[in-house]
Amino acid sequence: MPVKEFRDSSGSFGSISRNAILVTYCDGSECNSTFELAARISSSGYDSVKIFFGGWQAWENAQLPIEK
Repeated sequence: MPVKEFRDSSGSFGSISRNAILVTYCDGSECNSTFELAARISSSGYDSVKIFFGGWQAWENAQLPIEK
């Protein structure tokens, strides 16, 4: 979810448990949006927010799970 989309929404992920592990990532290690999004998600009451520094391409290359 892009940071702007999170800002424009209620900040809620609907049915996702507040205890679920949520991972934020960007286009690469130079992108700072992942930090802003992680902070916003955490301040919305989610307990387990993690940051993946490798970026989208590294995530996809590692064949990690993706949900839309």
